[in-house]
Amino acid sequence: MEVITSSQNPKIKNVLRLRERKHRLRQQRTLVDGVREIQRAILGGFLPLEVFVRDNLVSDRSLQSPEVASLLQQLQQANVSIWEVAERPFEKIAYGNRDEGMVAVVQIPDRRIGELAATLNLASSNEQSKIIGIIERIEKPGNIGAVIRSADGAGLDAVICVDCVTDLFNPNVIRASLGTIFGLPVLEASAAEVRSWLEEYKFATRVARVDGAVPYWQAAYLGRCAIVLGSEADGVTDDWKSDQYQGVYLPMHGLADSLNISATAAVLFYEAKRQRSHNA
Repeated sequence: MEVITSSQNPKIKNVLRLRERKHRLRQQRTLVDGVREIQRAILGGFLPLEVFVRDNLVSDRSLQSPEVASLLQQLQQANVSIWEVAERPFEKIAYGNRDEGMVAVVQIPDRRIGELAATLNLASSNEQSKIIGIIERIEKPGNIGAVIRSADGAGLDAVICVDCVTDLFNPNVIRASLGTIFGLPVLEASAAEVRSWLEEYKFATRVARVDGAVPYWQAAYLGRCAIVLGSEADGVTDDWKSDQYQGVYLPMHGLADSLNISATAAVLFYEAKRQRSHNA
């Protein structure tokens, strides 16, 4: 196995480029940091194009945890290109102090809202119990990733990012989601596309708003249901404030007038899960 020893190596330079949005979008590739996240990418059907590992991690088995050993074996069996990287260049490409010592390059999926109905089998008259999360104009990758992690935990069927400021497969989003972004349909679309789609497939829509009409537990999240959350600074845009969407709010009993979007999402997603479990 060839060992990369220089930070000027073209492959190292390209990995560094993928930390920048313009290069991710241009190449339609992104980075996955960490063993658990890479494993979840593979489980989601995203076999890495190549993997970079810290110096000696492949050749010295005493440095390998059982998870690392298993993943390396899986990658080798799948004929994925694995590059061993000396300490100094690896420090440049890795995020923070990653003792696991693995960074993967994966293809960004081309997911479109026009394909989501087929993915969720909405054409079937028997499929009337889907729930999706919709987040609008979210800026921080960590918040997007945390919302996706909560959606995964609560068993949502998809997450749609509407007019989000950052790219959905930013490595920081992937890391904050703990790799769960690869385990359920997550895609980007415009607000107009999403509203038209919700109407076409007859989704009841609940919108988190500080001036919502009812507390969140009084709303029903059964059947085909969408939960919409906006940015922390501005909330949802006016298009989500029409009478066709039910506004719900979380009562605040302290000084703050709202929760972080990821906390709000977790509350609403798990309330939907609770209602569905109770009515199963």
